[in-house]
Amino acid sequence: MKKLGTILGIIAVVAVIGFRIYLKIKPRVAKDAFATAVLAINETDFNYDLTYAVSTDLKREITYENGTYTKNAPANYVEYVKKNKVPKIDEIITKVKGISYPDPAFKPIIIRSLDYLNATKKIYETDMVKLAEMKDKNATAEEIKKFQDEIKPKDNTILNQKREALYEVALPFADKNEIEYSKGFGGRIMMKF
Repeated sequence: MKKLGTILGIIAVVAVIGFRIYLKIKPRVAKDAFATAVLAINETDFNYDLTYAVSTDLKREITYENGTYTKNAPANYVEYVKKNKVPKIDEIITKVKGISYPDPAFKPIIIRSLDYLNATKKIYETDMVKLAEMKDKNATAEEIKKFQDEIKPKDNTILNQKREALYEVALPFADKNEIEYSKGFGGRIMMKF
């Protein structure tokens, strides 16, 4: 009987220590999960001016594959969108899908983050590819502007709705878990690390 009491005492001490460790680790885990799911949408920079986007990437290193950029300039704008932008979004989607956070309240954040990211990917695979094709075929500036004027309002409306839906569940989670954030340019969430 004495041994049983000692064993139960040890178990209680280990449980208390484990719980204290969990309480210290939990805020960091919550912050990391929040950063991955919510800040991921900030990485999907949208630029309808492909000439600017390509020239900016050329100043850096250009072709994005397997998480790195190499100095292979794209042969054309369509290749640029398909080989640089879409794979980067796929990589971000994989990161968000890989989040394992034990709180069930976090699941809607992941779902809405993926919804935003998949909408972004769809826009790149459709509207941005069409725009790239126009650039490759040397469409006039007027034709390109007309097409951009058609797609921008629709695309922006979709993305703004999905961003706000994500923030609707993510910001209360951040407040509950004492994650410091602020709204930055374009309503984007910025975190204080």
